[in-house]
Amino acid sequence: MAKRADVLQLFHPAVAEWFRASFEAPTPPQTLGWPAIARGESTLILAPTGSGKTLTAFLWCINRVMFDPVPPKGRRCRVLYISPLKALAVDIERNLRAPLAGIANWAVDICSPGLLAMMKERMSRIAIESGAPFLFAPPEGPEFFTPYGWTAVSVRSLLKTAGKLERLPFALRMFSLLPESPGRQGSRPWAAVCLLARSSAD
Repeated sequence: MAKRADVLQLFHPAVAEWFRASFEAPTPPQTLGWPAIARGESTLILAPTGSGKTLTAFLWCINRVMFDPVPPKGRRCRVLYISPLKALAVDIERNLRAPLAGIANWAVDICSPGLLAMMKERMSRIAIESGAPFLFAPPEGPEFFTPYGWTAVSVRSLLKTAGKLERLPFALRMFSLLPESPGRQGSRPWAAVCLLARSSAD
């Protein structure tokens, strides 16, 4: 049986973080149901009212729709939801709109391949394996997220931000004044925080 904390690892980090911020822990139906759903099995969630069984289904659907690549137009009906009318309004508000609002904006650390290579060369293996930041370095830069339906609405260079806050040594302050592009950085050492927003489907 999966541990309650472990089942959140099945989700995209943004979904998992929203859940942790909103609930103390997954309920038994969620703990038992999500692994089976993740394996693609036909899954029946039978549990008392208020046990989180509806969110069990909704959250997995949200996770797939928001973070899987956008399919061709002819294949975009991926969720079929059937509900009694008396429960429809509550289900939509509590299990669909609330999670979507909480997950719609997502901030992520990103760095250039050049910075990642430099860090791996200069930092010990222990520092890398301990979960040091700036380990996500797609060559595309913030454009990496576009095929998955996300747009970088803000890209804040950590060097420039630290310079504005006057938290850099004098030599680095000069570098922070130079113009830089928020796109592909290649071998240039660069790191930023990207604020991503869900793009509207065509």
